[in-house]
Amino acid sequence: MDKESFLSDHFGDKRDPFAEELAFGAMRWKIALEKQIRASAKTGKMKRVTRWIIVLGLYERHFINKSPEYAKVNEWVALVKKYAPYQVGLVNALLRTPDLKRPEHREAYPEELHAQSHDVLEILNTYPSPQARRIGSGEFITDFDVSTLSQDPSYYIQNPTPYNLMCHLAQHTQTPKRILDLCAAPGGKTLILRDLYPEAHIDCFDISPLRLKRLMKNLEKYSVEAGIYTPECAPYDLVVVDAPCSGSGVMHKKPEARHRFDGIPELIKTQHELIAQAKTLGKTVWYLTCSILDRENHSGAHARLQLPTREGLDGGYAAIMG
Repeated sequence: MDKESFLSDHFGDKRDPFAEELAFGAMRWKIALEKQIRASAKTGKMKRVTRWIIVLGLYERHFINKSPEYAKVNEWVALVKKYAPYQVGLVNALLRTPDLKRPEHREAYPEELHAQSHDVLEILNTYPSPQARRIGSGEFITDFDVSTLSQDPSYYIQNPTPYNLMCHLAQHTQTPKRILDLCAAPGGKTLILRDLYPEAHIDCFDISPLRLKRLMKNLEKYSVEAGIYTPECAPYDLVVVDAPCSGSGVMHKKPEARHRFDGIPELIKTQHELIAQAKTLGKTVWYLTCSILDRENHSGAHARLQLPTREGLDGGYAAIMG
């Protein structure tokens, strides 16, 4: 998996719940499990596939109780025989290390997140139930079949947090006639803007042609008329910047985000550039992220931070920048 992709990209329509639990769980707990690996033995040079086999094996040992301990180890040892037979002894020894305790939630995160509450860290280590918004309203449902509902143009699968944050900003914004959704794909916030401001003209833009194509397909599905931004379209009354960020507020859905904190300085640079660009295009700028990190959530008027909750809200941030 490369640094731009997500685990969810690698699972097709036919879901294997056990494989998904292993993959997502191991990715969430990888920081803590690799610490156990380093503490348990002098591992020296280890093939990447071997390290992942051990991480997966340790995750199953600590968190999945579906088979006897010896059977779990035997399965992972058989797998390493296929890919790195000379490291069978190492894998066997590590997975059978006695007295290995299940890691604490705080151990599964980069140090920058250690100051978050135990509740937040526990929530971000738990896979959330999907939610969906009924188009034209603030009504959300949780009990549904994803494959079926995704075909229904009456609903859009999304978390309530962006809707709640945008409704909050709308309370402090003069009704716009012309709106630009600057980082629009895949279209969830464009749909919210249409419901908040049904009389407004909306233009959309995304830097990725592939994502822009996906956006337009979604808008067609939901019968939303929107234009594609070109420089001649400016100025706007409202520009919405759903900025690229660390995803720290949605790590329960995107566990690989916790392993990409080294890229945050570049993201912050991009965020500043987007805000500056947005201010040249419109009178008022809404800035949103799915981050809970102070350094990404640049200060603005009527700012609101939403931490992830046990009731199912994602983490996110919103402010008016100008």
